[in-house]
Amino acid sequence: MVDAPSIQHSISIPGKVFLVGEYSVLAGGPILGMTVGPRFEATSVATSPSDFRFMNILAPDSPAGKWLARTDAAKSQRFFWKDPIQTGGLGASTAQFIAAYWMAQSDLTERPHWQDLLEAYWSPGILSSTGLRPSGADLITQWLGGVVLYDPSQASVTMLQDIFPSEHFVLFSATDRPERKTATHLDLAKWDPKDFFGTFSDGLKDLKAITLEVVRSISAADLQGLGSQMTAYAERLAQMKLESQAAREDRLFFSSMPGVLGCKGSGAQLSDIFVILVDSPKGHPFRNNILAEAQRRGLRLLADGLSPEKEASIAQW
Repeated sequence: MVDAPSIQHSISIPGKVFLVGEYSVLAGGPILGMTVGPRFEATSVATSPSDFRFMNILAPDSPAGKWLARTDAAKSQRFFWKDPIQTGGLGASTAQFIAAYWMAQSDLTERPHWQDLLEAYWSPGILSSTGLRPSGADLITQWLGGVVLYDPSQASVTMLQDIFPSEHFVLFSATDRPERKTATHLDLAKWDPKDFFGTFSDGLKDLKAITLEVVRSISAADLQGLGSQMTAYAERLAQMKLESQAAREDRLFFSSMPGVLGCKGSGAQLSDIFVILVDSPKGHPFRNNILAEAQRRGLRLLADGLSPEKEASIAQW
């Protein structure tokens, strides 16, 4: 019998959802994200490079695979990935990069700073050289955990989970519907930066202003204002042709339902995830009706009331 190689360590990373800030963050605007479950997990196994019983499942052309190829870790370890969602939309690619970056560190007990992680993600050869460069906001949100306001213009983060009305949010995945999965890297790659920032100059300014209004509403515990600004953000993206038709149809449908204060999709083209802000508690007939209608429309419930997940962490030595 051949002994199985020992697990060296395992890293647990939360998923992420953006409430507002998609696209405008590419022009330096703030973006508001939150971490959600279920969590991703990456495990490294000590083995020799010639032991093909244990193979890497991180794609070599992915950001995580490219980073590992630069390190000694890839020579002595094999990496395994657990994605409980599998249909996408919650930040699997950036979670993989977090795991690869951290596992390659010589001292795992020293937690890297988020800015070091971002610089590594942006380093030459890791991301596509065509199109718009990803903001890294998902990376930062998943690394820090909770409810994160990231402002790239100030290189700053503000944690908002203590004032965030988590219990009023309902979260769905739309990626079980074939037309709803939009790969972020492909969406960004199709744009020439000069054309994007030139065409959408006014719209990006509007989106930044709406994001700041969302933050003000959260700070003031103004659910009505928060809901209306969420919807306004999606509507402005629709005017810019940056909201998919399917996401728009869902938004218009749920906006008319009793108990809905605001709603929008999340991610590239607002396609992958759908977020609804409700005014009623769990178990209320209005809220139950929303859940039932979402199921009928092919949306899969991820959370009825949010409990922001903690930061990325080492789960096992």
